Amino acid sequence: MAKLETIGNIKLPVIRFTRHAMKWIKAMVDVHDQEVGWYGLVQETGKYEFTVTEIFYPKHELMTATTCEIDPNGNVELANKLMDAGRDEDVMRIKLWGHSHHNMGVSPSGQDDDMGLELAADNGDYLIRLIANKKGDMGITFYDMKKGLKISDLDYYVDESEEEATAVLSAIADAINSEGNPVEILDLIRVYSEPLPLNDKEYEEIVEEVKKLREVNEPKTTYGSYSKNWPKTKAKTKKNGISGTRFNNDYYEHFYGGLI
Repeated sequence: MAKLETIGNIKLPVIRFTRHAMKWIKAMVDVHDQEVGWYGLVQETGKYEFTVTEIFYPKHELMTATTCEIDPNGNVELANKLMDAGRDEDVMRIKLWGHSHHNMGVSPSGQDDDMGLELAADNGDYLIRLIANKKGDMGITFYDMKKGLKISDLDYYVDESEEEATAVLSAIADAINSEGNPVEILDLIRVYSEPLPLNDKEYEEIVEEVKKLREVNEPKTTYGSYSKNWPKTKAKTKKNGISGTRFNNDYYEHFYGGLI
């Protein structure tokens, strides 16, 4: 079926995920019996095309069956971890906010809409909001703050790695060259034409890593207080306290620049 790419003069953004990032999202949802949130690193890979390449599991202060809140210190820890690794520019590429809806649908709540708009405004240019559930459903909303647009229910694409695609194509070529069973050849072609399953060895390793991170990042209690400004935090300087916004274009000036 053809996909609608424009509405009038509005071009829809193309949202892509690497298989590695998609496995992380699936693992985050599968491992937890409560709602859980995450951030994603986004690369601009084409004209109005955005690829999510990496998922981060921050520390939480609340996880229940119906809501989750990221610990404000989790933002600081994530940023510091990236900068300690020499990935300063990647702090500015945290442009995806995602969370799970457990076994519920992926339609946003009023709180999700409020938070999505607030995060998008903080980022200044754009934000991808992702809601996923255990059924494998994903609801994607794109906030384009420069154009003043909110685009919901977007399609998305999962990129296959070159190694995976090459392996399947080689198997098809070998089967054809050896005059293999036509049914087997068709099965191989069908595998190549459909998304490859995510449940592989790498996914199992990611699940184990998420479980380890859960021990560190899940709250020690299920109680918490919802903050309208979640997940904003305050960073103390030697001179005064400054409010730090989330990962946005003013991050260094407002959040990190005065910490020394």
